Amino acid sequence: NNEIATINDLADDAAAAFNFLKNEGFDKFGLKKTKLGYIGHSEGGLTAPAATVKLNYENDFNILLATMGKKGKDLLVDQHYDLTKHQMPEEACDYFKKLNTKIFDIAANIENFDDETAKEKINDIYVNVIDELNSINEKFDFPPVELQTLLDSTSSLINIWMRDFLHYEPSINLNLCIDNNVNTLTLIGDKDLQVSIDNYNIIKQSFESKNKPFQGKIFKDLNHLFQQCETGIVEEYGIIEETFNPEALEYISNWLLSSSKK
Repeated sequence: NNEIATINDLADDAAAAFNFLKNEGFDKFGLKKTKLGYIGHSEGGLTAPAATVKLNYENDFNILLATMGKKGKDLLVDQHYDLTKHQMPEEACDYFKKLNTKIFDIAANIENFDDETAKEKINDIYVNVIDELNSINEKFDFPPVELQTLLDSTSSLINIWMRDFLHYEPSINLNLCIDNNVNTLTLIGDKDLQVSIDNYNIIKQSFESKNKPFQGKIFKDLNHLFQQCETGIVEEYGIIEETFNPEALEYISNWLLSSSKK
């Protein structure tokens, strides 16, 4: 259940799957024993390092695809901005970025605000900005928003998964994996609008700051789903025939083959 499963819960599942394969899965399914690791896409790229820590670094590798380097609340602020800048004027994008920053900061503050308090504080913001928000909408010919619609949306910001995600700090488990020399490959597309290249660079800097070798690549013209694309907007995903770019698949395959010989 995505509304209550946290990244830690998903990491428990991933660690259990690893232990099953390692201890009995190969024999049960008649598979040749080989190296085991994780390939995590987007949020899955947070689950992989978290599961690795739970396994005491027993897995042989992690492949992080379009993975967060920033804290969850910062990623979502950037994501909303990047996804809307193709559809809205810069002034409107900047306004909503500031508004989202205030709202996500409250929802992410699990240390000081319980769910009810967070809900009240977010609703207070909506009450205070509704007229200003609709002035922005009117200025740029966007449809008006009803206050009740905003108030009803607050519950989606304070469910267990969302608050955990907004609060999540990827660097903690990533740095533990780096310190324990977990073999890691990081890939991203340069037209990813859901997880910006800033995140890739943060991960790269984490390795370099510890004088550890960084393995990664930025693929030209690939979106968040590693499809060859024109703009990277979500609306393109379903109309692109390519499911996963062959060049990226080959790169992953070659890296795995090379890593398996070490």
